[in-house]
Amino acid sequence: MKIYLSLLGMDDALPLIGDATLRARRLDRGEYGTVYSLEDKGLVAKVYFGSDDVGLVWAKHEFAIASRLSAAGISVPKPEGVFRFRSPCSATEHPAFVMEEIVGGILLDQYRSEQSARSKSAESDFARDLHLQELRKAADLGFHYGPLGESNCFYLPLEQKVVLFDFVRWGCPSVR
Repeated sequence: MKIYLSLLGMDDALPLIGDATLRARRLDRGEYGTVYSLEDKGLVAKVYFGSDDVGLVWAKHEFAIASRLSAAGISVPKPEGVFRFRSPCSATEHPAFVMEEIVGGILLDQYRSEQSARSKSAESDFARDLHLQELRKAADLGFHYGPLGESNCFYLPLEQKVVLFDFVRWGCPSVR
């Protein structure tokens, strides 16, 4: 599948990826949208369901939260901006939050795998502790979040770090 990205034009400070034709691969479909890998760019685009007005609100919200978390030193994918995602197959356009692509395992998947094998490793405990540390750092800075678990966290064992993602249900008093 090929997609095109163009700047929404709502804010000149948003980075411009350009109007080049990119290849995209669907990674996941969640409650609010679908995530695509923008191959050869090292980026992903979270494309939102529903009306464009609502999708734009969600995209800008996630970008704002991710930007604030990143600036505060919380481990998140580097936010790149809010763009319009257009698929030539359907000729429809939808708002998208574009961020760095993280290649790692979902922490919840690792934990479930170990549970089904009836084993619990020290590495799993270590990863869960890292996850809780990142959440505590965010909470200490005034961020709050809805239901959030290991399904919203990548674990990168070689780097011994976790990366939080999916900020639709996050908030902060100064982010609207």
